[in-house]
Amino acid sequence: MNSKIETGPIREVFLEAAEYYVATVNAVAANQWDLPGLGVWNIRALVGHTSRALLTVEQYSAEPLTETQVDSAITYFVRALNEADSNEIADRGKSAGIELGADPAGTVRSIADRVLQGIANVPDEAILGTPRGAVRMVDYLQTRVFELTVHTMDIQAALNQPLTPPQPALLTTMRILADLAVAQGRGAEVALALTGRNALAWPFKLLP
Repeated sequence: MNSKIETGPIREVFLEAAEYYVATVNAVAANQWDLPGLGVWNIRALVGHTSRALLTVEQYSAEPLTETQVDSAITYFVRALNEADSNEIADRGKSAGIELGADPAGTVRSIADRVLQGIANVPDEAILGTPRGAVRMVDYLQTRVFELTVHTMDIQAALNQPLTPPQPALLTTMRILADLAVAQGRGAEVALALTGRNALAWPFKLLP
C-alpha cells in the first residue's frame, strides 16, 4: 500500500481527471444514454453536466482578468453553494446533454481535446472571470478536478461499473471535501466518523 499519494501539478491532475471522464463516457453503450443517471438527470444529462467542468475552463479563460476576488478553490465552492439554484443547474445539465448530439462520446472527446489544448498556454496565475468572482487558473482547475472526479464516479455508479478514479484526482477531491466540511463547521463530525468513533447521520452531504 502506498502511504503517500502525490497529486502532482494541478494541470496534470486535471488532465488525468479529464481522461478518466472521457474513457468512462466512451464505455457507455448505445442503449444506456436514457437510463437514470443522478437525480433528475438521465445518463446523457449527467454526462452533459460533467462536460461543463471542461467547457467552463475554456469559457472563463478566453478573457483573463487582472484582479483576484476568489482566493482559493474552497472559497469558490462556498460561494457556489450559497448561490446555487438547483433547478437552474438541473436544466443546464439537460440542455448540455442534448447538445452532445448523436455521438455523445465523440463530442466529449472533442471537447476534452480542444479544452486541454486551448489552456496549454494560459498561465497558472491567469485570473479567470467566473459567476462566483475572479479566480486564479490553478484554483479553478482544482474545482474542475473535483467536478470531473465526482460526476464521473456518478456515471460509473449509475451503470454499475467499478469506481476507478485516478488517485491524484481523488486526493484533490477529498482535500476539497475536507476543507468544505471544516468551512461548514462539520469538520469534527466528519473526522470522528472517518476514525470510526461515530456514524454520520443519514443522509449526510456537504453539497446540495
